[in-house]
Amino acid sequence: MASSSSPMDIDRASSLARMEVASSSSSSGRSCSLASRTVEHGDAVESNILSSSMDMANAKQCVSMEDILPNALLGEIFSHLCDARDLSRAALVNSSFRTQCKFAKNVRFNCKLRNVSKKSAKDGVVAPPVTPFKQTVLSMVKNLTCVETLRLEIDENVQQSRFKEDEVDRASLWLSESSFVNCWLPPVSETLTSLTLIDYGPQAIFHSSPLLLLLSKHCQQLRRLELRNMFLDSKGCSKMNKVTYLSLKCVKLMENGLQDISEMMPNLEHIIFQTVVGLVEARLKSDCLKLLCLTFATRVQAVKLESKSLKTLQLKMVQCPAELRVKAPNLEALALRMTKGDRCVVEFEGVRKLKEVLMGSHELSILQKLSSQNRSIQKAFLDVPCMIFDDAGAWRGVKPLPIPAEGSPPRPTIEGLRSCCTGLNSLSVGPGLWHCLEQGIIASAEGAGVVFHPWTSLTRLILHLVLQDKEVCYGLLISLVTAMPHLSLLEVYVHGEDKIEAEELRQRLVDQFPKLVLTCDIWIRSMKFDAFDDVKKQGG
Repeated sequence: MASSSSPMDIDRASSLARMEVASSSSSSGRSCSLASRTVEHGDAVESNILSSSMDMANAKQCVSMEDILPNALLGEIFSHLCDARDLSRAALVNSSFRTQCKFAKNVRFNCKLRNVSKKSAKDGVVAPPVTPFKQTVLSMVKNLTCVETLRLEIDENVQQSRFKEDEVDRASLWLSESSFVNCWLPPVSETLTSLTLIDYGPQAIFHSSPLLLLLSKHCQQLRRLELRNMFLDSKGCSKMNKVTYLSLKCVKLMENGLQDISEMMPNLEHIIFQTVVGLVEARLKSDCLKLLCLTFATRVQAVKLESKSLKTLQLKMVQCPAELRVKAPNLEALALRMTKGDRCVVEFEGVRKLKEVLMGSHELSILQKLSSQNRSIQKAFLDVPCMIFDDAGAWRGVKPLPIPAEGSPPRPTIEGLRSCCTGLNSLSVGPGLWHCLEQGIIASAEGAGVVFHPWTSLTRLILHLVLQDKEVCYGLLISLVTAMPHLSLLEVYVHGEDKIEAEELRQRLVDQFPKLVLTCDIWIRSMKFDAFDDVKKQGG
């Protein structure tokens, strides 16, 4: 009986033959070269597949790559390449790949040092010329047909470097300048929905850029915008009704830039400003906003915010403005870090639904006012900004606290915290606040044991501390935990790299409170912000 092949074997052989013919259709020479190179590398599996395919593929007609994989699918595959350089390499494989690369949806251009450096001759040998970064971008962008996500950035290593005039091509280090933006933006404008542009901070921050004006003119499909290290002119822009997410970091704005942007992008749901300068007044009114994070590197005169939909608000300022007014009836999470002056007006109008609070301040007057209006507060992270740490996270001492003026609110105490937040379930204490509590104990009781009133609502306590006086720290901790009869979770993080002190503290606490679920560990730079997890989850 003659042997017969199963339908599955025939289909598999046919598929292999189609794949080989397709890959060789654009250039048979290249395919053979590829096959021989694979054999040289010892890839036995791929070599067998190719040779088997060639044996079976005595086809008389050419099958293109499009017959096997549609353009949209190949474009999706190419969209996952991490850098535009990889996309360029893929386009060199054959004509089919070159065609399909045009359908990439996500493209990233990363300007590295080698793309901008002016290499000098060494030992009489002149280094080969490097194509300028901007020229590379323009030559690729004009061939892309359906880009949805585009990222242009100056590499981090370049950001951290300072150059002499003759060392780099400075024109390539200014990505937000108008002539360059006018060249690459129109070809991608019709399909672009997400743009990230990271400029060279030491240069771009000093030159005003019309980037927002050009985006509002060309990119009506844009939904997400992330900009870093630039000076943005916000005047005369058209509406961009589809943008819902905006992130600005290390950006200089016009004096009323926040109001200009909110009017330009009326449907924004997420606004994140980090280290923004130039604003004189921060005014915003929105019916769509859900998350707002504002970190100002310079003092602003007034902050006035109004939003019915706002759920999460984070404000970090060098100094409290003369007037801070927030009207947000549905606000649930608030982070506030600033030094409040005696004459500053701070009002949170209609805020009655707060659940989480993160606050850094030398006194508790704002917290007292908020807690009296929001018995629903369940989680809090509280700190006093008095501890000094260097860039590596090493502790460098304590900043002198301002002396309270006569009639001004006192510094934070345990009893003050308890009276503010009677219904609190989770409390996280920062190192500055813990230091203040220790100093209060030393000053009032000369280090003797202190008895606190019961704090019955607390079930979780998180402490970040710099261990200075072990006995004072331990005594305060014992007194505090004893006053929390329903406490079930205790987390203590000791600053430093040595885990011995944390382990010693853990053992003493285990002996004293055997029923507690206890965690003792170290921290250096980052603290545990579980008490304010909503903002952390959304990148604020």
